Amino acid sequence: MPPSGDSLPQRPTVWPRSHAGASSSSRAGSYASSSPNAGPTFFPAIGGVFVLCILVRTVTYCRCRARVDPVDDGELDRKLDNSLEFLAGVTALLFLGLEGLALEGQSNGAQGGQHRLAVPLGVSFVACVFGVSLMLVETIPPLPDAQAHGNDVGVHVVIVSNLTVVFDTVMALAVSAVMWSIMHAIVELRALLLLLPLFLILLVRAYDAAVGAGRGGGGGGDEKPASLELAKVTFTGFLAVSIPSVRTGSLCSSTDWFLIFAASAIVSGFAWRLLTHAKMGTTANFPSFCTHFCIAIATVPFTVMAVKALH
Repeated sequence: MPPSGDSLPQRPTVWPRSHAGASSSSRAGSYASSSPNAGPTFFPAIGGVFVLCILVRTVTYCRCRARVDPVDDGELDRKLDNSLEFLAGVTALLFLGLEGLALEGQSNGAQGGQHRLAVPLGVSFVACVFGVSLMLVETIPPLPDAQAHGNDVGVHVVIVSNLTVVFDTVMALAVSAVMWSIMHAIVELRALLLLLPLFLILLVRAYDAAVGAGRGGGGGGDEKPASLELAKVTFTGFLAVSIPSVRTGSLCSSTDWFLIFAASAIVSGFAWRLLTHAKMGTTANFPSFCTHFCIAIATVPFTVMAVKALH
């Protein structure tokens, strides 16, 4: 005889997981929806600070310009022109990388992997802001004091010349940092291989300085600095391959080696340009060789990638 309804044991009511976690998921969703807004507000804040510094610098220069004339020095003007051309080219490359990363994050946002783009995007933004700021400083370089004359003006010329070297080096390192942040998300610690040509160039420079051949082989005072066109083309190919791979990961080992050799060629190309700024002809021959050698090697994995893509 079946037991009566009163004697049946009462089972506790168990809500489905979807109902039980509804409130917590809604709270987590509200937190997740509010947390991304904290990140984007950080970048406009940095940009606003740099814009304010640019305005202050511009007003200060205009006020000093009314009392003091710029230094009339042909060698200094040449260094400023070469450095400004280098900074303009490098900053254009940085903006190209920033745009590519931003478009990749927007076009494929629903597919996930945006967290892998966060660090390269932030580094690219900061590098672009620094590039624009340093370009402005070189466009309106520091003026000497109103009472400066003779030796004081010579010291001012040396200071401004050294500033161009510092600015060029900083921007070259900024591009290297951007490439490293992109490569680290793909090849991890192997991204440090892009610094290998720089280490070899420093060894060659130390050797040339020891034997006294660092400034040989130049073309005279009218020697033009090395062109950046080769580095620009290589950087464009680097971005075309690396940016999609940041989100999805490397598809094959050919992608990894292409990025390593392309980044090494870009670093060597920047070193080649900066050494020609300093008229170190003999030392500049080695980074020129490294640039062309790395590009030649990079074509091999790039060809393998193309063949795999066709099949």
